[in-house]
Amino acid sequence: MTSRERVLLAIDHKPTDRAPADYEAHQEVTDRLMRKIGVTEMEELLNYLHVDMRCTGILHNQADNAVDAEGYTRTMWGARSRKNNPGDSRPDCILPFNEETTIDDVLQHPWPDANKIDYSKVKDECRKYYGTYAIYGSPWCPFFHEAGSLIGQENFFVWMHTKPDVVHAIIDKFVDYEVEVTRLFLQAADGMI
Repeated sequence: MTSRERVLLAIDHKPTDRAPADYEAHQEVTDRLMRKIGVTEMEELLNYLHVDMRCTGILHNQADNAVDAEGYTRTMWGARSRKNNPGDSRPDCILPFNEETTIDDVLQHPWPDANKIDYSKVKDECRKYYGTYAIYGSPWCPFFHEAGSLIGQENFFVWMHTKPDVVHAIIDKFVDYEVEVTRLFLQAADGMI
């Protein structure tokens, strides 16, 4: 039984020779585990652990802008930040939305473009594992968390009550973007996920 067959049978609630296995851990745990068992590549670790699944994805973030004249970098969503001192644990942030923000401001905001992400490696990544392993993956879509990063997490919760139309417009923009990125990702995977 191949790993792919094992996973698909389990998903279909049918008997398998063993429970399917997946692996995920913090990088420092993975590094220590790899040293302990004497492997140098992630694929070697997954094979050693009899992992049946392989995750594929894309570099979801678009490149942040270069540092501007004031020393700030801009995220793909429009938040600007800089560290005032090398040891600062919390950077100085300028968020694109504030108490004065209207729905029109949200609609006029320069949102990222899903077509600017590089999907060219998705199909080749899937091909490496297709037929042998169960392949899963999609872009990471933390829209709730990301929306909070544009107005401040506390404001996000308060605005759900005081400015629900603005919060709804922000979430709509995130969801629209994430749905399009996922659609393009799955299209690039060509049915192998």
